[in-house]
Amino acid sequence: MNGLSIVTLVLLSLTGLGYLAATDPKRRRIFKQSKLEERPLAWPARLATFGPGIYFISIGHWSGLSIWAGAVTTLGWAMVAVPPDRYAEGRAAMATARERVLTQGGPVLSRWLWGMGRLAGAILTPLKAAIARLLNALDTHRTNSTAVGTETIAKLEARIAELEARLMALETKSPAEPLPDAEAARTGPKPRAVDNLDAAE
Repeated sequence: MNGLSIVTLVLLSLTGLGYLAATDPKRRRIFKQSKLEERPLAWPARLATFGPGIYFISIGHWSGLSIWAGAVTTLGWAMVAVPPDRYAEGRAAMATARERVLTQGGPVLSRWLWGMGRLAGAILTPLKAAIARLLNALDTHRTNSTAVGTETIAKLEARIAELEARLMALETKSPAEPLPDAEAARTGPKPRAVDNLDAAE
Protein backbone atom coordinates (compact mmCIF):
# COMPACT_ATOMS: atom_id res chain seq x y z
CA MET A 1 0.00 0.00 0.00
CA ASN A 2 1.44 3.36 -1.03
CA GLY A 3 1.20 6.75 0.63
CA LEU A 4 -1.66 7.92 -1.61
CA SER A 5 -3.87 5.08 -0.40
CA ILE A 6 -3.14 5.94 3.23
CA VAL A 7 -3.95 9.62 2.62
CA THR A 8 -7.22 8.62 0.93
CA LEU A 9 -8.24 6.49 3.92
CA VAL A 10 -7.31 9.34 6.29
CA LEU A 11 -9.55 11.72 4.32
CA LEU A 12 -12.35 9.15 4.42
CA SER A 13 -12.09 8.91 8.20
CA LEU A 14 -12.00 12.67 8.56
CA THR A 15 -15.12 12.98 6.39
CA GLY A 16 -17.02 10.58 8.61
CA LEU A 17 -15.69 12.26 11.75
CA GLY A 18 -16.70 15.68 10.44
CA TYR A 19 -20.27 14.49 9.83
CA LEU A 20 -20.48 13.01 13.33
CA ALA A 21 -19.08 16.19 14.87
CA ALA A 22 -21.52 18.39 12.96
CA THR A 23 -24.59 16.32 13.83
CA ASP A 24 -23.81 15.13 17.37
CA PRO A 25 -26.70 16.22 19.66
CA LYS A 26 -24.51 16.82 22.72
CA ARG A 27 -22.08 19.03 20.85
CA ARG A 28 -24.88 20.97 19.25
CA ARG A 29 -26.46 21.50 22.66
CA ILE A 30 -23.18 22.70 24.16
CA PHE A 31 -22.69 25.15 21.30
CA LYS A 32 -26.34 26.20 21.59
CA GLN A 33 -27.34 24.84 18.22
CA SER A 34 -30.71 23.39 17.31
CA LYS A 35 -31.01 19.63 17.61
CA LEU A 36 -31.31 17.70 14.39
CA GLU A 37 -34.33 15.47 14.07
CA GLU A 38 -32.61 12.74 12.08
CA ARG A 39 -29.09 11.54 11.45
CA PRO A 40 -29.52 9.17 8.51
CA LEU A 41 -25.81 8.85 7.82
CA ALA A 42 -24.65 8.27 11.40
CA TRP A 43 -23.74 4.61 11.00
CA PRO A 44 -22.09 5.02 7.58
CA ALA A 45 -20.12 7.91 9.07
CA ARG A 46 -18.98 5.70 11.99
CA LEU A 47 -17.98 3.01 9.54
CA ALA A 48 -16.07 5.53 7.44
CA THR A 49 -14.34 6.85 10.57
CA PHE A 50 -13.19 3.55 12.06
CA GLY A 51 -13.24 1.28 9.00
CA PRO A 52 -9.76 2.18 7.76
CA GLY A 53 -8.26 1.32 11.15
CA ILE A 54 -9.96 -2.08 11.10
CA TYR A 55 -8.73 -2.59 7.55
CA PHE A 56 -5.12 -1.83 8.49
CA ILE A 57 -5.33 -4.28 11.39
CA SER A 58 -6.85 -7.00 9.21
CA ILE A 59 -4.01 -6.82 6.65
CA GLY A 60 -1.30 -6.32 9.24
CA HIS A 61 -0.13 -2.98 7.86
CA TRP A 62 1.12 -1.56 11.15
CA SER A 63 2.99 1.42 9.72
CA GLY A 64 -0.14 2.48 7.84
CA LEU A 65 -2.17 2.03 11.02
CA SER A 66 0.24 4.28 12.93
CA ILE A 67 0.11 6.99 10.25
CA TRP A 68 -3.67 6.78 10.00
CA ALA A 69 -4.17 6.89 13.78
CA GLY A 70 -1.82 9.85 14.22
CA ALA A 71 -3.36 11.84 11.37
CA VAL A 72 -6.97 11.16 12.34
CA THR A 73 -6.27 11.89 16.02
CA THR A 74 -4.52 15.19 15.35
CA LEU A 75 -6.72 16.49 12.55
CA GLY A 76 -9.86 15.10 14.17
CA TRP A 77 -9.09 16.97 17.39
CA ALA A 78 -8.76 20.21 15.40
CA MET A 79 -11.96 19.43 13.51
CA VAL A 80 -13.98 18.72 16.65
CA ALA A 81 -12.80 21.98 18.20
CA VAL A 82 -14.66 23.91 15.48
CA PRO A 83 -18.25 24.87 16.42
CA PRO A 84 -20.98 23.10 14.43
CA ASP A 85 -22.24 26.33 12.85
CA ARG A 86 -18.88 26.76 11.17
CA TYR A 87 -19.54 23.57 9.23
CA ALA A 88 -22.59 25.17 7.67
CA GLU A 89 -20.54 28.23 6.78
CA GLY A 90 -17.88 25.97 5.28
CA ARG A 91 -20.46 24.14 3.20
CA ALA A 92 -21.87 27.44 1.98
CA ALA A 93 -18.39 28.69 1.07
CA MET A 94 -17.65 25.48 -0.80
CA ALA A 95 -20.93 25.76 -2.70
CA THR A 96 -20.12 29.36 -3.61
CA ALA A 97 -16.64 28.40 -4.77
CA ARG A 98 -18.05 25.54 -6.81
CA GLU A 99 -20.56 27.84 -8.49
CA ARG A 100 -17.85 30.39 -9.22
CA VAL A 101 -15.62 27.75 -10.76
CA LEU A 102 -18.45 26.44 -12.92
CA THR A 103 -19.52 29.88 -14.14
CA GLN A 104 -16.24 31.80 -14.30
CA GLY A 105 -13.61 29.13 -14.30
CA GLY A 106 -14.14 28.04 -17.91
CA PRO A 107 -12.23 30.90 -19.59
CA VAL A 108 -9.57 30.88 -16.89
CA LEU A 109 -9.12 27.14 -17.25
CA SER A 110 -8.94 27.46 -21.04
CA ARG A 111 -6.23 30.13 -20.79
CA TRP A 112 -4.34 28.05 -18.26
CA LEU A 113 -4.51 24.96 -20.44
CA TRP A 114 -3.40 26.96 -23.45
CA GLY A 115 -0.40 28.32 -21.53
CA MET A 116 0.49 24.87 -20.23
CA GLY A 117 0.27 23.51 -23.77
CA ARG A 118 2.67 26.15 -25.06
CA LEU A 119 5.04 25.48 -22.18
CA ALA A 120 4.91 21.75 -22.81
CA GLY A 121 5.57 22.32 -26.51
CA ALA A 122 8.55 24.58 -25.75
CA ILE A 123 10.00 21.90 -23.47
CA LEU A 124 9.17 18.80 -25.48
CA THR A 125 10.31 20.03 -28.92
CA PRO A 126 14.03 20.40 -28.04
CA LEU A 127 13.81 17.32 -25.87
CA LYS A 128 12.45 15.32 -28.80
CA ALA A 129 15.23 16.60 -31.05
CA ALA A 130 17.88 15.70 -28.44
CA ILE A 131 16.45 12.20 -28.10
CA ALA A 132 16.48 11.78 -31.88
CA ARG A 133 20.14 12.86 -32.04
CA LEU A 134 21.01 10.47 -29.24
CA LEU A 135 19.30 7.58 -31.00
CA ASN A 136 21.09 8.39 -34.27
CA ALA A 137 24.43 8.48 -32.45
CA LEU A 138 23.69 5.12 -30.84
CA ASP A 139 22.76 3.61 -34.21
CA THR A 140 25.97 4.94 -35.78
CA HIS A 141 28.07 3.58 -32.93
CA ARG A 142 26.39 0.20 -33.16
CA THR A 143 26.94 0.09 -36.94
CA ASN A 144 30.60 1.01 -36.58
CA SER A 145 31.09 -1.54 -33.82
CA THR A 146 29.50 -4.23 -35.99
CA ALA A 147 31.74 -3.33 -38.95
CA VAL A 148 34.89 -3.36 -36.81
CA GLY A 149 33.90 -6.68 -35.29
CA THR A 150 33.24 -8.22 -38.69
CA GLU A 151 36.61 -6.98 -40.03
CA THR A 152 38.44 -8.34 -37.00
CA ILE A 153 36.79 -11.74 -37.34
CA ALA A 154 37.72 -11.85 -41.06
CA LYS A 155 41.36 -11.08 -40.22
CA LEU A 156 41.42 -13.77 -37.55
CA GLU A 157 39.95 -16.32 -39.93
CA ALA A 158 42.55 -15.44 -42.59
CA ARG A 159 45.35 -15.77 -40.03
CA ILE A 160 44.04 -19.15 -38.88
CA ALA A 161 43.85 -20.38 -42.50
CA GLU A 162 47.44 -19.24 -43.07
CA LEU A 163 48.66 -21.05 -39.96
CA GLU A 164 46.78 -24.20 -40.94
CA ALA A 165 48.41 -24.11 -44.40
CA ARG A 166 51.87 -23.77 -42.86
CA LEU A 167 51.16 -26.67 -40.50
CA MET A 168 50.04 -28.87 -43.39
CA ALA A 169 53.21 -27.99 -45.32
CA LEU A 170 55.39 -28.95 -42.36
CA GLU A 171 53.56 -32.26 -41.94
CA THR A 172 54.02 -33.22 -45.60
CA LYS A 173 57.80 -32.66 -45.61
CA SER A 174 60.09 -35.76 -45.06
CA PRO A 175 62.15 -35.78 -41.84
CA ALA A 176 65.83 -34.87 -42.20
CA GLU A 177 68.45 -37.66 -42.40
CA PRO A 178 70.55 -38.06 -39.22
CA LEU A 179 74.26 -37.19 -39.42
CA PRO A 180 76.75 -40.14 -39.82
CA ASP A 181 78.71 -39.37 -36.66
CA ALA A 182 75.54 -39.18 -34.66
CA GLU A 183 74.31 -42.45 -36.13
CA ALA A 184 77.65 -44.20 -35.39
CA ALA A 185 77.70 -42.89 -31.89
CA ARG A 186 74.16 -44.11 -31.40
CA THR A 187 74.66 -47.64 -32.89
CA GLY A 188 78.37 -48.28 -32.16
CA PRO A 189 79.69 -50.82 -29.60
CA LYS A 190 79.50 -49.73 -26.04
CA PRO A 191 82.71 -49.90 -23.93
CA ARG A 192 82.93 -52.81 -21.55
CA ALA A 193 83.47 -52.51 -17.85
CA VAL A 194 86.85 -54.42 -18.01
CA ASP A 195 88.24 -51.91 -20.53
CA ASN A 196 87.23 -49.13 -18.25
CA LEU A 197 89.10 -50.78 -15.33
CA ASP A 198 92.27 -51.25 -17.44
CA ALA A 199 92.13 -47.67 -18.51
CA ALA A 200 91.85 -46.61 -14.90
CA GLU A 201 94.97 -48.61 -13.85
